[in-house]
Amino acid sequence: MPNESKRLPNAFLLLLLAFCWGFSLYLLKKVLVTFTPYTAITLRLFLATAILYGILKWRKESLNGWKKYWYHYLFMGLFSTALPFTLIAYSIQTIPTTIAGIIHCTPSLFTAFLAHYFMKSETISIEKFTGLTFGIGGVLILLVPALLKYKITSYIGIGYILLASLSYSIGMLYSRKYLTHLPPLIGPTNQLLYGALITLPFAIYFDSTQQFLMVTPNTLGFLLALSFFSTALTFITPFQNAQELPTSQQQPCSTHV
Repeated sequence: MPNESKRLPNAFLLLLLAFCWGFSLYLLKKVLVTFTPYTAITLRLFLATAILYGILKWRKESLNGWKKYWYHYLFMGLFSTALPFTLIAYSIQTIPTTIAGIIHCTPSLFTAFLAHYFMKSETISIEKFTGLTFGIGGVLILLVPALLKYKITSYIGIGYILLASLSYSIGMLYSRKYLTHLPPLIGPTNQLLYGALITLPFAIYFDSTQQFLMVTPNTLGFLLALSFFSTALTFITPFQNAQELPTSQQQPCSTHV
């Protein structure tokens, strides 16, 4: 449990992360007007990697001493960035961002349930079960009216978002178990880099280079905002305090992200 001096900063961090990730859907939607999903996600990850790497260099830190954990970075790159980012990109092309945003808050719920079975220190108590029940109920209260309002006929986009949430949860637990001992930003920088390397071949093979001829200043602005505010920024401070937060409250990478 965080001590008294940490509660307010951690609460602020959670609000900041909620804003960054909620806003990410809007920014991503704008980027997808020009770029196809694989290309958009690859550019997002490479740009965010460059931002974090620049911060590491400014702090005179190096990634070289931590190369031995490459298989952990590969796992995190897949489950906490490449896979969920791509699933969400395809999802918001089939369902309204309002519905995607509601479902986008479920990773912590998945994490709490998975942690009960895979982490001895995170078993579900009566208090946690009550909180999860209210959490699920809150999601349904928001989701059902939205589904009725938009008259969703294809639920594949919802499935994509749920799979993305599950992927985030797996990444959260894996990070909590294997990567919390790393210095701040070392894990996230490698995670983003490996995620970009995973999506790059798909972007090269499936996407056309013609889309780059359609790039506008607005598109670049949205892409930079997505890479900085909704990707890099979400890694900078949370990793500093990752061990101060319960697993169910961590974002996919302090793991989220």
